[in-house]
Amino acid sequence: MALVRAPSGAFRKVFVRFRGGPGFILALGVTVAGWISWNLFVPSLRFDAPPFVLLNLLLSIEAAFTMPVLWMEQKEVALADRDALTDIAKRVREVLRVLEEEDDNDASIVD
Repeated sequence: MALVRAPSGAFRKVFVRFRGGPGFILALGVTVAGWISWNLFVPSLRFDAPPFVLLNLLLSIEAAFTMPVLWMEQKEVALADRDALTDIAKRVREVLRVLEEEDDNDASIVD
C-alpha cells in the first residue's frame, strides 16, 4: 500500500512540460540572480548572507520534489516507446510473411 499517491499522468505531463520549458528556466534564473543580488547589494535588508545557505536549501528541496516526477514521466515515455517498437516489429514480421508468401506463389508459377 502506497502512503503517497503518485501524480496523475495529465498532471505529470503538464508539470514536466512546464519544468523543462524556457519560461521556467528563465524565471528560475531571474529569481536566483535577484536573490543573490538582493543579498549582496542591499545589506540592510539581507535575509540570506553569502554563501546563500537558504537559497541552496530551497533549490535542493525543489530538486528533491521534481526528480521523482521527472523519473515517472521518463519511465512512462520509455514504456510507450517500447510498445511502439513492439508494434513496428509485428508489422515488419507481417510484411515479411506476406512477401515470402508472394515469393512462394511466384516460384510455383515459374516451375
